[in-house]
Amino acid sequence: MRNRKSAILSRLNQDSLLSLIPQFSELCLEYGLTRRLKPNEMVCAQGACLDYLVIPIFGGLRMRRAQVGHESEIGVLQESRSLGLKQILFDEAMPFSTTGDGPTQILSVPVDKFLA
Repeated sequence: MRNRKSAILSRLNQDSLLSLIPQFSELCLEYGLTRRLKPNEMVCAQGACLDYLVIPIFGGLRMRRAQVGHESEIGVLQESRSLGLKQILFDEAMPFSTTGDGPTQILSVPVDKFLA
């Protein structure tokens, strides 16, 4: 039987610059949580600060930006890409909201563990 977490981490290590972070795999194994999102389930609201580094493992995350009078879609965050890494590193609020794009599985690592 194959270890599911090992398969997930192997996939991230192949596809992501996050693998360059020292001890990233160990952080994921010790503190990471996986969760399956329902279609259109909210991951992060526009203007909020992230408490977790979020990485879609299977499926994508749809990004939308609310502006005066309307909301526009700005794209889809693909598998193995990190959500809001710049905002986490610079302690900034998210400039857009993010929802699951269909059934999506995410890996999340608490920011305080990731930046420690």
